[in-house]
Amino acid sequence: MQRGRLLILVGLLLLLGTAALFFVLNRNSAGQGAPTPAANVPPTQVNLTKIVIAVQPLPRGIAIPAEAVTLANWPASNLFEGVITDTAQVVGKLARYDISQGQPILTTLIAPDASTLSSTGSEAALRIPREKVAVSIPLTRLSGVAYALREGDHVNVLVSLRFLDLYPETQTPLGSNEVTIFLADPTTGVLTPLQLGTEGTFSTENPQGLMQFSHPAQDPQPRQVTQQIIQDATVLGIGTFTDSKLSIAQPTPTVAPAESGQAAPTEAPPTPVPPPDIITLIVSPQESVALKYFMDSGARFTLALRAAGDASRVDTESVTLQYSIENFRISIPSQLPYGLWPSLREVKPPTLPNEPSPQLVPLPDGSYICAGPNCP
Repeated sequence: MQRGRLLILVGLLLLLGTAALFFVLNRNSAGQGAPTPAANVPPTQVNLTKIVIAVQPLPRGIAIPAEAVTLANWPASNLFEGVITDTAQVVGKLARYDISQGQPILTTLIAPDASTLSSTGSEAALRIPREKVAVSIPLTRLSGVAYALREGDHVNVLVSLRFLDLYPETQTPLGSNEVTIFLADPTTGVLTPLQLGTEGTFSTENPQGLMQFSHPAQDPQPRQVTQQIIQDATVLGIGTFTDSKLSIAQPTPTVAPAESGQAAPTEAPPTPVPPPDIITLIVSPQESVALKYFMDSGARFTLALRAAGDASRVDTESVTLQYSIENFRISIPSQLPYGLWPSLREVKPPTLPNEPSPQLVPLPDGSYICAGPNCP
């Protein structure tokens, strides 16, 4: 009986010890082995602002379009000097330099007009669209729409050429070497045509021993044709381009000293500016080659002013003598046994008595240029 109570008491002691040991181990595990939760540190706040950047490459001189720029977030603590935050301050301005895609646009990278651009290159090149070129041709009052043309106008280019028939072998004008062979009687002086040769060749015998000589034939008559070769070319400039930064010396008028009792003489009138004699057109590269060819060939140019905003294209037919006779109902005059007197060799415009006389304007190189409506 006592032994059974002892066993029960020992079991209770073991149970209490086990429970105490489990409690101690569980407490140590919770204090040492479990990870410590990290402290809640608030993230660093970055202040952002929106600036203007380029969304596509912008070459130097281009007028910046609205779709080429946008607003992008940028750290406020890392702003550049001259940064722009409004696209309205950029659109329509000119790029001073080449601007890369994604590059912030600064005030130093844009210009309001061509006069404040980078000094690299000419200002004229900035007004030429890509894949176009500029070529200069001669200009007169007649060929230039009576000097009504201005920069930015659109014109068509007409050209007139003259054709001659040539010998294929020698490339000389057909008929230019034709000669008429005469036999001259030394006693009577009578000329007898003997033979008509071509290209300077003839074969004849002179059994009578008469004097023989040749007479050149008349120069061949060229055939003229006129055609429109370029449509919708843009006028880049009229006259010689000048640099506004260069000061051109002007002659100072000499004023005689005023005598006593006389009014001081007035300043001499300004020297009249000579009319422009050259015009620069914006054309395609192939059209520039054509203009060079016709100009070197001695062709005569005429410019036709286009209506503002008209970009139409019209195929024209070359105008020749045959075209004129067939389309304008021109009658070929008959060969009559009488004619007009005095003999009419060329058609000249009438001279009007009230037109001012042409003026000769001296140039710096010592030559003169005709100024006025009646210049040749």
